[in-house]
Amino acid sequence: MKMTAFLSLFLLSLPASAGITDGLGQWKGTGATFDQTGHEGPAFTIELERSSPSAGIVDAVGKVTLADGHIIAIRQKTTVRGNGFSLETNRGNGGGHCFGAGMCSTYEDAGNEHGFATTIILDGDDKLRMLTTELDHGMPVRYFRQTLTRIR
Repeated sequence: MKMTAFLSLFLLSLPASAGITDGLGQWKGTGATFDQTGHEGPAFTIELERSSPSAGIVDAVGKVTLADGHIIAIRQKTTVRGNGFSLETNRGNGGGHCFGAGMCSTYEDAGNEHGFATTIILDGDDKLRMLTTELDHGMPVRYFRQTLTRIR
């Protein structure tokens, strides 16, 4: 699958269930891709804005800029559901849970036996790290590392 087809699936999976307004504002960061053997692939940058238009909902919009200058628009709606949350993105749907100590996990189904499992680690109020595993028929095929900082 091309990078443009799946980057949007994991970029906005910031935790929303612990406190729906946690992580609102503008975020910027960098990321890199890795194959199954750990060899690093193309890098990218991320810019995103998270807002809460109503109770229990967080909207996120942003862009990913690839090393070659190509820009990918991204969109996500997060809705609190019980002790977890659901995700609606421009590439698929899914959900997740937070487990305390600044850790959350999400899964997004991209269809055709393709999905993305993401682990999110908050490093304070304004920094977070994510590791996403791209899955094809349940098998890992690629990994994405991201580091984001809240700038406002």
